[in-house]
Amino acid sequence: MKKRGFTLIELLVVIAIIGILATIIIIALSNARPAAKKAAAVSNLNQALKTISICVVDGGNLGAAHANTTPSGNICSNIPAGVSSDAANVVWPTLTAASDGYSYTVTNALNGTTLTAMAVTPATGYPSITCTVGSTSNCD
Repeated sequence: MKKRGFTLIELLVVIAIIGILATIIIIALSNARPAAKKAAAVSNLNQALKTISICVVDGGNLGAAHANTTPSGNICSNIPAGVSSDAANVVWPTLTAASDGYSYTVTNALNGTTLTAMAVTPATGYPSITCTVGSTSNCD
């Protein structure tokens, strides 16, 4: 008469293999979190930079973009009457190191019409983001 089923050793080996694979997956996913938060922050900041470009082209002013501040409120203000702008009613992104992994400040703005520098500060353990502001504004 043949016995059917698995031995205790076979079951323990399978459980050990599953545990090792689960550990590898958890480690890989924990490393993906900072990369995902960086991608979200870069996307938000690039969208703000594009809105700034549209605002300036449409004749508006940068709202709440003063040197060494974290901007808030609408990105663009004082759009001339009769101009339909995609920049109207778009707000500065809200990024906090505690929840988003990043915070940022406008380090230099000229006369409310030109953003010349923006600094992004990562939380501990997050990769850095560099924003270049000028004729081709971009964060990466």
